[in-house]
Amino acid sequence: MKGMNVIKGQDLNVVQFAVDASTTTALFKKDPVKLDDDGKASTMTVAASKNYIGPALTIYDTNKVELSYLPASTAGYVDVATNSELMISLEADGAVTETDRGNTADLTTSVSGSTNTGNSAQTISASTGTDCAQFIILDKINTPGNDWGDTNIQLLVKAAEHQFATKTAAAGV
Repeated sequence: MKGMNVIKGQDLNVVQFAVDASTTTALFKKDPVKLDDDGKASTMTVAASKNYIGPALTIYDTNKVELSYLPASTAGYVDVATNSELMISLEADGAVTETDRGNTADLTTSVSGSTNTGNSAQTISASTGTDCAQFIILDKINTPGNDWGDTNIQLLVKAAEHQFATKTAAAGV
């Protein structure tokens, strides 16, 4: 299942953000959302982006009427689960093995979604490492047929880089 699927039973810390019409990418439910310099939200499309604030939950037009998705270049609003400790299920874009637990991975850069369902097609990269990437791989989702080493395995992840996470000041600052 593609997109950022929130694991049930967690405090989501839902916050509503405006989305401005200058956004060049459509916004789908379960898309990763970033905070722009103007304080508004948009779809996070670049793996190097460090402004991640959480997954899109509900999307609205400017009159706050719920939409299945927000087309590119369209103003609206989005409810985002902003809890920096949120655990999320994400599909890998390839095979991931058990030795990748604890490693980090970036989101894939090809963000899109279905205009029929309104759901994101976001995945996480199967290329992992120990350097500072966007998400930490905690485990695999325990469902039948979802095994380590499988292509497109469903992973349990949490943000390693989150805009609202507590940050430690550098020494001497």
